[in-house]
Amino acid sequence: EEGEATGESLPTPQIIRCGSVNSKPRTPEDAALELEASDKPFVVFRDMKTESLCILYRMKDGNLGLIEH
Repeated sequence: EEGEATGESLPTPQIIRCGSVNSKPRTPEDAALELEASDKPFVVFRDMKTESLCILYRMKDGNLGLIEH
């Protein structure tokens, strides 16, 4: 790995808090409309039917990815 040859360690990534999100209940389709209407890279929401916490994000291929917890 980089830095091993010289004995240097790589810097530890820092966690930068950038605010909070409003995870109000909505459908994935409503979240997709919000994402498409904004320049945000993702939307956090609670699924109205399952009450799961979800993240909808833009994928490199132009599709939208959905992570459910």
